[in-house]
Amino acid sequence: SSFWLAILGIFLGGLALNLTPCIYPLIPITVSYFGGRGNNMSGHRIIHGGLYIVGLAITNAVLGVLASLSGGLLGAVLQSSYVLVGVALVLVSLALSFFGFWELRMPTGVTNLVVKSYGGYFGTLFMGLTLGIVAAPCLGPFILGLLTVVAQKADPVLGMIYFVTLSVGMGLPLAILGIFSE
Repeated sequence: SSFWLAILGIFLGGLALNLTPCIYPLIPITVSYFGGRGNNMSGHRIIHGGLYIVGLAITNAVLGVLASLSGGLLGAVLQSSYVLVGVALVLVSLALSFFGFWELRMPTGVTNLVVKSYGGYFGTLFMGLTLGIVAAPCLGPFILGLLTVVAQKADPVLGMIYFVTLSVGMGLPLAILGIFSE
């Protein structure tokens, strides 16, 4: 029964994450994606809503599986002074970029891939995949806590289940808004 309580708690946590300020900008993006395509959207809207959630679930499930496979390894690596100095140097270089010392640019191939307009079912799946990437940094405390739990348990299947449940909770309201947008 504790497993099902954990699943319920993670699902409710995913729903609660929709109340964070980082998700608010994604609401009009989602509604405009689904609504802007209107009748031009090939396939049934419910399938598109499901694919939106599946895309988010894939992104987060990869996180959960990787965390469970790393187990204590990640914690041990992060205790090394060499790794901590390396991380600090990366953060300092990113900060210097923010101050205008240099400009970081995405590779042209990645930029072309992202700006390409994907249609149909793949476009909706791609939208869900990018939601997981875009929303992850600001949902950090909850996701980091869940990553820690999954890493301690060291069970990849459990990690996948936990993060898919989180994704369903987080993506369901956005998918419903998208499905019923006209």
